[in-house]
Amino acid sequence: MMETTSTSIRFMSNKGTSLIEVLVALVIVALGILGLAGLQARATVAEFESYQRSQAIVLASDMVERIRMNRANLGYFKSISDAVTGAGYLGTTGANSYALICPPAVSTDRAGADLCDWQDLLLGSSESKGSNKVGAMVGGRGCIFYDSTTELAGVPDSGLFRIAISWQGSQETVAPSINCANGVYDTEAKRRTIEVSFRLANLK
Repeated sequence: MMETTSTSIRFMSNKGTSLIEVLVALVIVALGILGLAGLQARATVAEFESYQRSQAIVLASDMVERIRMNRANLGYFKSISDAVTGAGYLGTTGANSYALICPPAVSTDRAGADLCDWQDLLLGSSESKGSNKVGAMVGGRGCIFYDSTTELAGVPDSGLFRIAISWQGSQETVAPSINCANGVYDTEAKRRTIEVSFRLANLK
């Protein structure tokens, strides 16, 4: 009789131990899944940030080529943006945006047409989803700076051009030192900006 009771108690003890092991395993699996979900969320944000940056680089390079093809109208590009305040930007409208007339008042205004095309690209016209333009960055804005103090002696139009693209990032990081569309995003720490600098070659 005593032996039977002992066996029963040992059997019940084994069942309890198995249940605890299952619960511990479930907790470990749950923690792993939560960690994986967090990692996936961070990866999605990083992928989107990378996409926006690559789009900005493409658009900056696009304007570099447009300026190079418009040597006869360089004065038009020199007067777009203010390098100190970041005002005079194209793209998403806002405080201190450049007053661009599209289409240009004169049909032969090639530089004006290029600026209008670039503004459309900043607004995402290269790709659409339904009626929404999705081919650019969130709040994409572009600036064109010209530094006349960097012109080479005796060489007109040889100064440094700078093309800057700004957009809104997903998370706050560090406010960029490049001035373009300052103060028009949620916070300066969310403003992302890239810049491309170049000089026009003297072909004479």
